[in-house]
Amino acid sequence: MAGNNFGRSMKNNKRRPSASGVGRATRERDGQYEIKSFLSALVSYPERFAVEPDLSFEQHLFQLVAANELASREQRRRG
Repeated sequence: MAGNNFGRSMKNNKRRPSASGVGRATRERDGQYEIKSFLSALVSYPERFAVEPDLSFEQHLFQLVAANELASREQRRRG
């Protein structure tokens, strides 16, 4: 029955608690990064759309995130 399967899947989906606060801190940092990236894309999209009207917001966001990640890696590499 569907109810029984639901109960079993819920039990199997439980996560083990983190051994330290590192997991939580990382999730919080990643969440803040995602929010900042989204807001940056939201602010910059109208100007970009004026130049490239076929560009979707999703494409713009992904391109912005990719460019930021490349710049971040380059910065870490240079030390």
